[in-house]
Amino acid sequence: MRSVVRHIGISVGVLAALATPISAQETAATGTFSPPARGTQFVFVNTQAILPQVPGAQQAQQTFNQELAGYNNEVQRLSAEVDSMLAVYRQQEAMLSEDAKAQRQAEILAKQEEAQARAAQLEQDAGSRQQELLAPILERVSTVIEMVRAENEGVVAADPNLDITPLVLERLTAPGASSQNP
Repeated sequence: MRSVVRHIGISVGVLAALATPISAQETAATGTFSPPARGTQFVFVNTQAILPQVPGAQQAQQTFNQELAGYNNEVQRLSAEVDSMLAVYRQQEAMLSEDAKAQRQAEILAKQEEAQARAAQLEQDAGSRQQELLAPILERVSTVIEMVRAENEGVVAADPNLDITPLVLERLTAPGASSQNP
């Protein structure tokens, strides 16, 4: 039986801005991104580095982990029921008639299918719940990325050497950032 726990990837996207080549180190050191006089430059935002530090992200993760524990407990309970039915069957198998064996096997199979269907539903529910919890956080990150992009007359691209993650992160985690709208 598959576990409800699985890695659910998060993809927010990337950001680009007009610039002559600017290094990620310069952006990180100065906390600013300077657009060039002309020319197009691609930049990169490492959302995996940003997401854990966005105000509210840790609480969302804790909530998800608590709910996921409940899902996992239910899956384990269902698995234990199937295992128990199978153990009882194996103990009594030698004493059962062919019809009784077939009936028990059908019952065990039905219980296994029920448990697998429930585990699949719980996995889907967990994914939906994680998306629900992350939606406001991802929206805020996206809004800040768009603000940085607009300020720098940017376009979309992905060049890890031109990482503006520190600038986006600074704005998301600045004092009062969790209560103010971008």
